[in-house]
Amino acid sequence: MFKEARDTHPDQSLLFPLTSEMPTVTTVRIKGMLSGGITNFFETSEEFGSSEVKEDNVLHQLKNRNGNKKDIVFYGDYIWTPMFGKYFDRYEEFVSLDVRDLDTLDKNVAGHIYKELDSGSNFSLMLAHIIGVDSAGHTYNSQHPEVERKIIDSEDILHNIIDKMDD
Repeated sequence: MFKEARDTHPDQSLLFPLTSEMPTVTTVRIKGMLSGGITNFFETSEEFGSSEVKEDNVLHQLKNRNGNKKDIVFYGDYIWTPMFGKYFDRYEEFVSLDVRDLDTLDKNVAGHIYKELDSGSNFSLMLAHIIGVDSAGHTYNSQHPEVERKIIDSEDILHNIIDKMDD
């Protein structure tokens, strides 16, 4: 899926390698991706709750480049807003505590993304966090059919987003 996007839209695609080591804590990974920081075990064990990220990060840089006029949009898991919510101009967060519910959050996030893209609204960056694959992994083993189903669902969401995006 990602190679296909890069091959068919090379001027609009970037792939960034990301390796996740155990133990994995979503808030720590998000913080690391946006701040460029490397987490350690102590930070991982302390971050089961999320709090405002005070380190320099991509969202801070975007908001402060050319003034505060850069619209950042977010749709997804509620854990993002305590950390980065002050940077979001529009957002909708969804609770994800029921790891057995593999579909509700993903469908809500996808619906908001599609509406945003269909409306032609203006934004500099849209962040979205779907969690069905992660929830399926926590609920079942990696070989379970629900994990494969959620991978296919996620690919469908990404294909739909790419189809709706302009150049």
